[in-house]
Amino acid sequence: MIEIVEYKNEYAKELSEIILDNMYKINIKEQGKDIIDRLSNYILKRETSCILTYKKRESSL
Repeated sequence: MIEIVEYKNEYAKELSEIILDNMYKINIKEQGKDIIDRLSNYILKRETSCILTYKKRESSL
């Protein structure tokens, strides 16, 4: 059964681990390690930025 819940910051680490794990297991076959390494760095930087933005918005409420 799938449950849809509101996003919470505490989910970010687990979600990024799932995404990165899948990228390295699946996409690396077609894209190569160098490209996946660059994409994973971009995702991690973007995730940090999104979390900080979310926290700012949450604190201003």
